[in-house]
Amino acid sequence: MTPFERTYNGLKHMNRRPRALIVEDESSAQELLRATMSRGGIDTLIAKNGAEGLYHFLSETPIDLVILDIIMPEVGGEDFLKTVEYLHKGHIKTTKSKIIVYSAMNNSEELQHYSGYECVHSILQKPAGIRAILTAAQSILSASGFSVSAEESVEKAVSRSTLTQ
Repeated sequence: MTPFERTYNGLKHMNRRPRALIVEDESSAQELLRATMSRGGIDTLIAKNGAEGLYHFLSETPIDLVILDIIMPEVGGEDFLKTVEYLHKGHIKTTKSKIIVYSAMNNSEELQHYSGYECVHSILQKPAGIRAILTAAQSILSASGFSVSAEESVEKAVSRSTLTQ
């Protein structure tokens, strides 16, 4: 990223907190992710499947990051990824999405398949600890021009939580 792009992205995001869309069908995982993002200074929207996720994704609300489960009812994570890639290639949704795949799949080779999607920036296997989740999210958001203090927020989130890595 050039200095101009960093400055432009910083100005673009200056007046709001980053926003993450959590696409997850398990309510306990939804709550863990929502609380973790909130502690890291990231606003959240929740979708219980890929169909709801695509609804939010296509809305006017800016989505800076998506945390995506793969195995879900109705529209699953892979269909969500295929749709996002299609939207980007057709220039329908011009802002490139940054997605963290967060899945309980226990076959690491199968999970790595998702790294072939241009929009996938990180892959975490459940149950990843809050430190890993928040570090990945804040790294992606920082690269997008948001001013986030990853180390401070991660430590704050970890110290307030009873969960460990």
